[in-house]
Amino acid sequence: MVKISPLTPKEWSEEQRQEFERIYGMDVYRIFGTIARHPQAYKNLMPWAKHFVGGGSELPVMDQEVLILRVAHLKGAAYVWRQHAGIGLNNGLTDDDIEAIKRGNSDKQNLQQLISVATKMCESCQIPDNLKAELSKRYSLKQYMDIVFTIGHYNQVAMICGGFGID
Repeated sequence: MVKISPLTPKEWSEEQRQEFERIYGMDVYRIFGTIARHPQAYKNLMPWAKHFVGGGSELPVMDQEVLILRVAHLKGAAYVWRQHAGIGLNNGLTDDDIEAIKRGNSDKQNLQQLISVATKMCESCQIPDNLKAELSKRYSLKQYMDIVFTIGHYNQVAMICGGFGID
């Protein structure tokens, strides 16, 4: 497998240096440093990525993290899992919740709905009508859209990690 390494600080252009230092300090996440090897792709992808990590999503952070973790587990994206398990724990998930996300089932109705929607979207890119109805009782239209956006985005992130050897 081809492994694409992230840019090292010596390889950063002046524009990249300013961007990385402004956003990340000197601790650039491997995924962003790797994508930056294709500057135009990085420039185009980052505004969308910021929707999820920069406060653009209207989902509660804990709900978003459930979706991200379920996608990461289903797609075998260890890097994404490691990045987000701690975020989830810091935003209300418990160790039992994390285990339920891995198993794919929970006794908690809200958690199970999120696990189910992520699983169904990863399997078929569809959400069954009964699950849509359940979600519509709890989420606004924008939040529902953010559920779909989050699952789709992190499927892409999982593919980027897998395709570039980011582990």
